[in-house]
Amino acid sequence: MKTGIWVVCNENSDPSHKHLKQMLSKASGLLDENEAIIQIVYFGINYSGLQSLSQYGADKAIVIETMNNDYRQCSDALAKLIQEGNYPRSLVLFPAAEWEKCVAACLAIKIGACLTAECVDIEANRTENGLNFDFIRAAVNSTLLARIQCVNTHICMCTCKKNAFELSQPILKKEAPLHITKWAESLADPPPATILHTALLKHNIQNAALEKASVVFGVGRGVQNKNDVLLVEQVAKKYNGVLACTRALVEEGLLDKGMQVGQSGIHIAPKIYIAIGISGATQHIVGIKSAKTVLAINTDPQARIFQYSDYYIVEDFRKIFKKLLQYEEK
Repeated sequence: MKTGIWVVCNENSDPSHKHLKQMLSKASGLLDENEAIIQIVYFGINYSGLQSLSQYGADKAIVIETMNNDYRQCSDALAKLIQEGNYPRSLVLFPAAEWEKCVAACLAIKIGACLTAECVDIEANRTENGLNFDFIRAAVNSTLLARIQCVNTHICMCTCKKNAFELSQPILKKEAPLHITKWAESLADPPPATILHTALLKHNIQNAALEKASVVFGVGRGVQNKNDVLLVEQVAKKYNGVLACTRALVEEGLLDKGMQVGQSGIHIAPKIYIAIGISGATQHIVGIKSAKTVLAINTDPQARIFQYSDYYIVEDFRKIFKKLLQYEEK
């Protein structure tokens, strides 16, 4: 019997379906086509765009038409679906967004499944005892990557960091169109809530800019003060780039949390990533592993970031950037 791979998505969390496509791309590459059934579980009312997702490996889609985001009731619906699926081994993927993380945690308790959070990669391995899934995520204060296996359960679950998985090129893998069914049951209206405070979070705007940027200038501990940051900002502006940073600069108060890239920040996939004064800690590397080209500038010839770079320069970035600005002025 085939393995069931479930990819859960909420319309409000991923209106463009970008993260959903990334997870489907990963799911379709884990097992051969005849070994798995890949099924989308979609919460929302605008699902017309799901049909094209067969090109990313989806076999089926179940739509739960609701604007009810009560995670307890949504996890109840998922529990029923999974228990009715009748697969000997199941893998359930969630985006690592706030609503999905709440649903995943609640669901794991309801069905007794293992749940690994904030994954940056997934691997399928065949052993003497059958099929196992390995989940890779940062650990030990984001200094290394851990490989985690779920044991004593036939249902494995994980939340997946956005942009951690490469988006495959859409190809028409299946002759039949995606089979979409609507869940027959309805979710009850959530209990009334009182809104105490509303605010527009600055880091959400910054996250969106970073995720769309083609050129990103990332700054690390080697960028030591506000003048250094201003210098990098000026060069980034000249080349239509967006500024990002490591956790160190957030902790030092030089840049905002919304600009942090890495395991404890966001994942990005720009065409060009310029790493300035960045040592190359694991927690930052996992956030840029989908970048197409990496250029690193560091005064330390042994900097770990050079191991992950396509090009690197051993030099003080200040000398380089000041010359670039002077050249532009001429």
